Amino acid sequence: MATKRYISKTGVKYSFLVEVNGKIKSISFKGNEKDCIVTDPATQKKVESSKFFKNGWIGVAPGTTAGGFDEEVNGLAGGELTGGKLKTTRANPKDKVEQDEVIVEVEPASFPDVTDINSAVEVLRGEPYCIAHQSLRTPEAIFKKAEEVGASFPNLPRE
Repeated sequence: MATKRYISKTGVKYSFLVEVNGKIKSISFKGNEKDCIVTDPATQKKVESSKFFKNGWIGVAPGTTAGGFDEEVNGLAGGELTGGKLKTTRANPKDKVEQDEVIVEVEPASFPDVTDINSAVEVLRGEPYCIAHQSLRTPEAIFKKAEEVGASFPNLPRE
């Protein structure tokens, strides 16, 4: 599979997690275009099997794969090529869009290579957890947040 550009068909900047080959990856739709570019074929399959894609909330932007317009594009209707430019229907940002609350369950993850508190903070601040550094000021807070998100540090001594 080639690189694919996924776009939000509802105007909502979606963000969700997918598990690919035992690792959790964050899929985030950002910017004014509310899009996300995915190059990994395994991640593309997970995105396309997500409820966001199946329910039609996100789709593949036409003409963004290496195959161009002759490649089958699923999940997006209304693309039209006129005068060398692709026109797609986009949600009006002024329209109110009903948004479902999304709860994503993350499989517990163990980080045996983390042996100091600063490394634990780095893991929790990074993807997929994205915890604000203000809530990671003490070792107690770090272990509490790790427990909340399902991360464990078996080789980090609790002082």
